[in-house]
Amino acid sequence: MNYFYLFIIRITLLFISFFYSSLIFGQTDIILNINNPQSIAGEYDVRVGTFGASICDAFNILNKDIELAHDILIPQSDACSSVVNNLSNKIALIDRGNCDFSEKSFHAQQAGAIAAIICNNQSNQGLLTMSPGMMANSVTIPSVFMSKEDCDLIKIELNNGLNGDLIFMPPSSSPNGVIVWGNNGEGEFNGGLGQWTTNDISCGNSTATSNLWDWDAEGKIEGGCGDSRISAPTACNGAMGFSSDFLDNGGAFCGQGSGSCSAMQIGELISPIIDLSNVASNSDIFINWWQNVRQFDSSFFVSYTLDGGITWNDIPINTNLVTNDPVTNEEKNILLPNVIGNQIQVKFRYEANYYFWIIDDIRLIEVPFCGSYNGQLINLGN
Repeated sequence: MNYFYLFIIRITLLFISFFYSSLIFGQTDIILNINNPQSIAGEYDVRVGTFGASICDAFNILNKDIELAHDILIPQSDACSSVVNNLSNKIALIDRGNCDFSEKSFHAQQAGAIAAIICNNQSNQGLLTMSPGMMANSVTIPSVFMSKEDCDLIKIELNNGLNGDLIFMPPSSSPNGVIVWGNNGEGEFNGGLGQWTTNDISCGNSTATSNLWDWDAEGKIEGGCGDSRISAPTACNGAMGFSSDFLDNGGAFCGQGSGSCSAMQIGELISPIIDLSNVASNSDIFINWWQNVRQFDSSFFVSYTLDGGITWNDIPINTNLVTNDPVTNEEKNILLPNVIGNQIQVKFRYEANYYFWIIDDIRLIEVPFCGSYNGQLINLGN
């Protein structure tokens, strides 16, 4: 890679990180349900942080009072110093600003809170994912982020018996077709790679010496530009992630380039052999998966082979992703042409120049043949 080009990339990433600080965007699978008072009862979207208690075993916190945290310094609702009110067995409500998110949650935890809701202090910004800060390793309670608009609404009722639940609700998937592979967990990465393999090809201009695709028990990745976690039906039994960000900078300041494997990195995630010899000839096969992805200057491919890996057919994907847009978390479907009647393998190839790609819940779906699918992209969901 041209060194001047690499320098420009790093300067751009540093500039971006100034604005994003410790924040990235993602998808929510946690719901705040307000039980009381009835005037604001209902479900509100929140987003879990990437520190504190595990999303997979710490949620479903039911029927708890919600109370605003008060600390000893002005402003007294940001929990940037010791919290003085007793939050035992309560959900703490905390305002954003003046210190990092983990510090706020830690102070609420020290006051007895069993969970923390951090309220945005900026309007029309939606939900953000809170990355770890200096107290992250000391936080053991779950912490979630909530929009300013929703927080302002529930704050009005703080003195009227405000009570609610924090509920874990992972997404579900019911594609309109027959699952011909993956229905028994072959693409869930439950506990690890299973029968999948990885091919670590290169780091910068040299051979890769790091594991590029890496398994995580909760589908999380880390990076100097921000962390993320996939929201997928079985994310809590693990997922595969490739963090170009972390590999390039080692989790240090965004774009620093001091990690174990400099950008651009190239790596592949390869399936076991899949037998499609018994699939009806008047059908088509789609590969269906969940992904959590953010783009800077990377290329993404789904590939398949009919001859045991001697030749591969490459399908460029994620070409709609925009540089430095927020994270995309979605279910994806791509047509695999002319695979019926064969034994095939598929692979995900990432030519990675920031930020990351997380994959889970891969399946092959049989649908009736319908001719053209307009560029091979369709929605198989309900």
